Amino acid sequence: MIDELVRKGISDSVFPAAAVAIIKDGKIFYEQAYGGFTYEENSSPVKLTSLFDLSG
Repeated sequence: MIDELVRKGISDSVFPAAAVAIIKDGKIFYEQAYGGFTYEENSSPVKLTSLFDLSG
C-alpha cells in the first residue's frame, strides 16, 4: 500500500521523490527510497541517506 501511494504521487508529479521509514520502539520495520531528485528521466536516484528540504 505504501509503495502504491508513493509511486502514484511520483507518477502524478505531486513530488519527484520520497523516502519512507516506519520505526517503532527504535526498530525499523520498513525503509524505502523512491524516484529521483528532479522530474527528468535521467535524474539521480534518491537514496535512503538523501537529505530533503522541507521548507515551504
